[in-house]
Amino acid sequence: MSLFKKKNTTPALFVLLDDEFNRAKQQGKNYFFHLLYDNERDLAGKWCQKNNVYMDIDHQTDGNVFYKFKF
Repeated sequence: MSLFKKKNTTPALFVLLDDEFNRAKQQGKNYFFHLLYDNERDLAGKWCQKNNVYMDIDHQTDGNVFYKFKF
């Protein structure tokens, strides 16, 4: 039994994007939409580079910016 266990350092945003990415693939789509806050944009960009996905602003509703992730 180890005293020091390695914590899971996967950001929660990565888990959400992975889930939506896999769901879109299963449905036969090549894109999905996700709401991102300003402080999450850089982290989402890193996820996109890792998964070869293109991210672009799609629409804005009531100050919320929705991005389209296309693969």
